[in-house]
Amino acid sequence: GNGKLIGVVGEPGTGKSRLVHELLNAPEAAAWTVLKTASTSYTKNTPYLAFSNLIRTWCEIPDQASPDDANRRLLTKVSTFGEELNAALPAMRSLLDLPVDDEEWSRLEPAARRQRILAAARTVILRGAERRPLLLWFEDMQWTDAETRTLIEAIAKEVQNCPLLIIMTYRPEYREHWLGENYRTISVEALDPANAGLLVRTLVGNDNEQLCSLLVQRTEGTPLFIEETIRAQVEHGVLQG
Repeated sequence: GNGKLIGVVGEPGTGKSRLVHELLNAPEAAAWTVLKTASTSYTKNTPYLAFSNLIRTWCEIPDQASPDDANRRLLTKVSTFGEELNAALPAMRSLLDLPVDDEEWSRLEPAARRQRILAAARTVILRGAERRPLLLWFEDMQWTDAETRTLIEAIAKEVQNCPLLIIMTYRPEYREHWLGENYRTISVEALDPANAGLLVRTLVGNDNEQLCSLLVQRTEGTPLFIEETIRAQVEHGVLQG
């Protein structure tokens, strides 16, 4: 019942996502609902986008869904957590950028709407985790919009009370400020020359030591770059696959 936040930090290509995938492949993960959302540099100024995409995945809302279809799927999901959560629907519709046909909502000031969205999203996530353990994966936090980060902070304050795991991957330039006993940071670094060489030899064999050394040097021990370089060499016929 004790939730956690985990930050996985590392330079591009060092294996942050792979580490999370390995976690998700563990047998214990089968009992969890896993929701992933990823951010990009060109969407970081779109309010609530990362969190909205996560909720859309949870509600099984297709990208091309009509507003009516999206609203129906949202209602179906929220109603499974109890009728008392119906009060959260106007805020959740706003979060998903759906039409909100509610007179009270239309009279609210923007600041009040933000507070309603914050409370509704937190309540829905925590109630969902009570029904089935929930893992939220936020990829590339350095590009996540400010509103989503605020939502994560609000939910993080309650993680110790329910089976909820929040995993965030990000680059070193992102200044995380999560503190407390429920938060843990995992640093993923490039391979040292010996282990980088071992990875290269595993992929291409031991026949060409000069090539192995060159690949280690050119990729600076970054696992993803090693694999992509070797794949490119195979595709161009330089190496035999």
